[in-house]
Amino acid sequence: MKLQYKAGLLFFLFNIFSLVVGVIGYDFFADQLILERTAISQLNLTDELSRHIESHLEEKSANAMALANTPLLRKALRESNEKYSSLHDEEQKNHIDLLNRRWMETDSIDDPFIQSYMNNPVADHLKSHQQLFLQEFGEIFLTNRYGAIIATTKKLTTFAHSHKYWWLASYNDGKGRIFLDDRGFDTSVGGYVLGVVIPVIENNDLLGILKCNINIVGPISHMIENFNKSNYGILKLVRTGGLIVFEEGEKPLSTQVNEQIIQKLRKKEKGKNIMELDDKMHLVSYSPVLLTLGSEKYGFGGKKDSIDHLKGNLGEAWHTIIVRGKSDVLKASHESLAFFIKLGIVLSFAIAFLAFFIGRMVALPIVRISETAKTIGQGNLDVEITTQSKDELGILAASFNQMTRNLKSITASRDELDREINERKEAETALKLSEANLRRAQKVGKMGSWYLDLSTNDLEWSEEVYRIFNVSEGKKLTYDKFLTIVHPDDHEFVSAAWEAALNQAPYDIEHRIVVGGVEKWIREIAEVVFDPNGKALRGIGTVQDISDRKNIEKEREKMIEELQTALEEVKTLQGFIPICASCKKIRDDKGYWNQLENYIETHSDAAFSHSMCPECSDKLYGKEAWYMKMKKEKGIK
Repeated sequence: MKLQYKAGLLFFLFNIFSLVVGVIGYDFFADQLILERTAISQLNLTDELSRHIESHLEEKSANAMALANTPLLRKALRESNEKYSSLHDEEQKNHIDLLNRRWMETDSIDDPFIQSYMNNPVADHLKSHQQLFLQEFGEIFLTNRYGAIIATTKKLTTFAHSHKYWWLASYNDGKGRIFLDDRGFDTSVGGYVLGVVIPVIENNDLLGILKCNINIVGPISHMIENFNKSNYGILKLVRTGGLIVFEEGEKPLSTQVNEQIIQKLRKKEKGKNIMELDDKMHLVSYSPVLLTLGSEKYGFGGKKDSIDHLKGNLGEAWHTIIVRGKSDVLKASHESLAFFIKLGIVLSFAIAFLAFFIGRMVALPIVRISETAKTIGQGNLDVEITTQSKDELGILAASFNQMTRNLKSITASRDELDREINERKEAETALKLSEANLRRAQKVGKMGSWYLDLSTNDLEWSEEVYRIFNVSEGKKLTYDKFLTIVHPDDHEFVSAAWEAALNQAPYDIEHRIVVGGVEKWIREIAEVVFDPNGKALRGIGTVQDISDRKNIEKEREKMIEELQTALEEVKTLQGFIPICASCKKIRDDKGYWNQLENYIETHSDAAFSHSMCPECSDKLYGKEAWYMKMKKEKGIK
């Protein structure tokens, strides 16, 4: 290497070394500074989001509190409490239990008993409030201080509620407290529901409990999505135990955060950390929703599973989490660094180019001849050396050009021959591929093709036809040999159809063959080629194995026959029935006496439900004080 090239190369390497040292130093210190500042900013955002959610929960509680304190609800609670308090403790308990059993045993919401609680002034008021917030409120219902329903917008599972965890939490030993029931997945509405339970208090006396089940995921999802318009990272609302209440694109309570994050959440404090999640480093910030930690004013929690909900809260708080990949945080910094690296490399090359330029100008003619010779050696004979020089270099260039022209004339004929060979090979490859695809398609569709030379009676089958007929591939065949495989009962039919085809009739038939002792069904379609005088020359057709279709048709016919037989055997209740004139029991065909309802249910499609007529009610409860009082209040004689 000459001196001028060495100097240029050394200068270039020095610039690159300086650039690498500067980049490494900048990358280390800048990354630490950016990560720390971003972590603080992300923690502040997490804390702000927690406050937003807390404000939303307070707003929903205030809304429910306003509804609970309407004069209509207070009056209804006072009247209901007065009615129940007039009963002794045991009578009161029995009365509520009786109403609860009746409520649970009544399936129809149109039953007058159910309607008395779903269509009264208080229920109508609750429904009107529900309509004002149609997409937000689920069922709303009001219970008195004894846990008995006064009014509801929907038939609930039970009538009595004083034993339920949310009722007891809001009752709070008679002092009353707002309780947020993190129910989880509510099967009655098919979604994630938060119950807002409000105690109704008057003059320090707890009158009753109002519960509003609210669709919380929808509003919170909108809040988080609007909050994250600047793409702060992945935002999540999580329980202390790790179950994710909300994450965009995920079903509530279907996923869980990493165990590392759960350990941090259990402290119920806000914080920030760099963690390895899914084999990548992430910046994680977390902050509790303070209202969900519980206070004198608010209770928060739930129960794991109950009659109508799953995955309830087990004394856990809510936390907001923001997760952002470390690489995403440093992306802007690395992009800037990449720009300066590129700029430094460009400048280094520019300086090196300047150093190389002078030496290159000196050796340029020789380099040009060397490069052209290299190109010719690679097989490109269309190049020539252009030079205006008349010295030895010019003579050398002219000799190279003449040699290139001679080589080009010699190799032209060889190139043409190579081209023809390549085209033929490509055609053969395409033909083989086409034949392979045809064989594969015939095998998948259980359909093969055949060709019959009528002048020699020689029959050619495709590979799939050999497989259908279970004949060794390549075996010489004739039409007569084909007939030996046809089922004996179909010989005449097949022969007649082929004779008709030879007289220009369509050939599309289904018949049986016997292969290795097994009967198969096949479908044949053929076209016969005729000469101008109408003489049949050859036949071309297809064969398809339709045994599966025939079996399905046979099964369908069998099923129809069985259904018709079953319809003829449907039981009917008719004729004379011996019944006891005293106890109303019925004697069956075997001489046994059966209860009337059991006999009818056994011999018909009827079913019975049980109730109690007024006369029997008087007979059973007529002397009970509560019963006589109830009849008097309702004006029943």
